[in-house]
Amino acid sequence: MISEPMTMITDYALAAVSAVLGWRLYQEAREERARQCWGLAFGALAVSALLGGTHHGFAAVMGQAAYAISWKVTVFAIGVFGFGMVAGSVLATTRGALRTGLLAIAGAQLVVYTAWMLVHDEYGYVVLDSAIAMSTLLFLHAWSAASRRDIASYWALSAIAVSALAAAVQFFRVTLHEHFNHNDFYHLIQIAGMALFFRGGKLLRDRTGPDGNMKSDHVLCLSSKGFHRMHYVEWGDPDAERIVICVHGLTRNCRDFDFLAQALLPEFRVVCPDVAGRGQSDWLPAKEDYAYPQYCADMTALIARVTAGGKPRRIYWVGTSMGGIFGMLLASRPKSPLERLVVNDVGTFIPKAALERIGKYIGRDPRFKTLEEMESMVRFVSAPFGPLTDAQWRHLTVTAGKQHADGSWGLRYDPGIGIPFQKTPLVDVDLWQYWDAIACPTLLLRGTQSDLLLKDTANAMLQRGPRPRLVEFEGIGHAPMLMADDQIKVVREFLLEG
Repeated sequence: MISEPMTMITDYALAAVSAVLGWRLYQEAREERARQCWGLAFGALAVSALLGGTHHGFAAVMGQAAYAISWKVTVFAIGVFGFGMVAGSVLATTRGALRTGLLAIAGAQLVVYTAWMLVHDEYGYVVLDSAIAMSTLLFLHAWSAASRRDIASYWALSAIAVSALAAAVQFFRVTLHEHFNHNDFYHLIQIAGMALFFRGGKLLRDRTGPDGNMKSDHVLCLSSKGFHRMHYVEWGDPDAERIVICVHGLTRNCRDFDFLAQALLPEFRVVCPDVAGRGQSDWLPAKEDYAYPQYCADMTALIARVTAGGKPRRIYWVGTSMGGIFGMLLASRPKSPLERLVVNDVGTFIPKAALERIGKYIGRDPRFKTLEEMESMVRFVSAPFGPLTDAQWRHLTVTAGKQHADGSWGLRYDPGIGIPFQKTPLVDVDLWQYWDAIACPTLLLRGTQSDLLLKDTANAMLQRGPRPRLVEFEGIGHAPMLMADDQIKVVREFLLEG
């Protein structure tokens, strides 16, 4: 009754494993379309393996019509498997026009393959379609692994290698035993390949624009006059072990890190707060509370929020200018939770002249007739950020601005944050005592034209405290915006070392 019992059993095993792993991927996908596509692809492979095992086991007793129909469904399912894997990989590794074009090509290939197989039965066409799909996966994930060091792609590449081995075993008809032929061996190796694809699939994330997959929330903090809400945005898996907290400069906001956050996925959960008085966070009633003790207390509340739940968490810190000072202050405290620290263009000595430059514009509440007029101001004041694209300048303008009821535009921060600059005489700032107490691995970033982090200060910092790694960016002042690919790469590689 059963023609090839071992082949039937191993095919059914492949079907069972693919079905279970595919269901888990789909269930855990949340809103990740890439993972959903892979989950459906696993399901299609389970269908083809189930029918394939049935063919091998019961071919002798199946009617001709039943055999023909089940064979057609088998080859169509294999085509859907290839399409789902390619579509998910395209969503995870590309975006924009390239993504649209690749998805259209993959869809067209599935249509052509299905139409062709309606009138053809040769298995060679199935092999060709699968080879094209696997070659496409190889290209996409090799590119993603090389350019973005995407962990999901590393797992996918290992799975592709195992699948290639399985294909070679089948092609060369490698047989281990008279009762364990090349098909049986192929099925077992492919099960291992699907397990590796599943491991990568769990890390698969849609690659989207700067604000894609972004979630927004707030945490309650306490100041001298009562509670206030500190807004934050986050990306990534809320259950991730490694959490990167990114904190902006004096008058900026959490959306400065949109580009960096996307580049840090899927390895990290990225959390970016609006410091009190900025962005969408509440303004403080007592303006004298705009000071480092209050800011550090607020950041401590945020750390408590994102580490809640009992699971092990590792906190990494990326701070630009003022955010870098927060990082130094928190990292210097005994039993600090900060395990890695990126200090972006701020140091242990801040010259009075730099503070005076900042004081000339902070605390003002300018109004602009149009968004374009405000963007011109942002470009002028923020010219030290370095060469940014038009899209990046517009992003910095839109996220930092708000439109008033009369249609005019203004900046999204409390002018009261400038009061500390106006009430007390400006003097040089010395933070050496905090720097010397820092023990965690530290990366120090500097724009070569910076007037806030002087070259002599940066060199001195290399000899004391955490003895950081220094990376400088040519042609940039205060401060590198961590939007350019070279800047993002430096930060990403440093964080991945932890």
